[in-house]
Amino acid sequence: MAIRHWLRCLFILGACSVPTLFAIRGAHAAAACSSCPGDTDNDGEVTIAELVRAVNSALNGCPTPGPTQSSGLLSTGQAQCDDGSGTLGTCPGSPRGQDGEIKAGAPLTYTDNGNGTISDSVTGLTWEKLSSDGSIHRVDNTYTWANAFSAKIAALNTTPCFAGHCDWRLPNRRELESLVDLGRVTPAVDPAFNTACKPGCTVMTCSCMQPDMPYWSSTSYQDPTAPPGVAWAVDENVGIVNAFDKTNPNHVRAVRGGL
Repeated sequence: MAIRHWLRCLFILGACSVPTLFAIRGAHAAAACSSCPGDTDNDGEVTIAELVRAVNSALNGCPTPGPTQSSGLLSTGQAQCDDGSGTLGTCPGSPRGQDGEIKAGAPLTYTDNGNGTISDSVTGLTWEKLSSDGSIHRVDNTYTWANAFSAKIAALNTTPCFAGHCDWRLPNRRELESLVDLGRVTPAVDPAFNTACKPGCTVMTCSCMQPDMPYWSSTSYQDPTAPPGVAWAVDENVGIVNAFDKTNPNHVRAVRGGL
């Protein structure tokens, strides 16, 4: 009966073929099994432990842990570790348990939608691409915090709305921080947001990133002892988060979805 249950669950789950399930780690395993439903840690193979969790989930309703289910957070994107001397290199490094070794959270995954937007398959957010032309998407455009809403976001939601959607908004701090890839620097973002940018390019042909100024979030700074009129912004060049006076001119990248 146990064998019957295993085979039935494997068939239902659509897992990889039996030879692949026990594949040796490495490039071949990753290529053969990169899209297996049972690969909950996204390491390119389905292990016995992952099979047991999947079967328990199918038979008993037990949750199947995975990157998004274990923490509900995105990974930082970091893949290097301190070797014990302050030099970053291959993991596990010294001491053990560093971020680059554990890789907790769901991997950063983006898709260019071909309409001037980029989708995040984990968060469900869709981001505005930025350009180097004279449009509302121009990467060099700056706004005060209030104008980010009244000028930039309002323009994207005016008929005809950008990319066919009229629900664009200013991202909150956590949403904006989700774009930071700490496995990269200058800029600390996925190449999807920094590709083929050159003078005159549009959101249909390039994706631009402003490296020297922060991007506004919709989140106000809540410290009651601080001066009023302060909001959070994210510097995506190195991943720094800071609070700025709302009259400061910063950049804007709009978002939609994820609600």
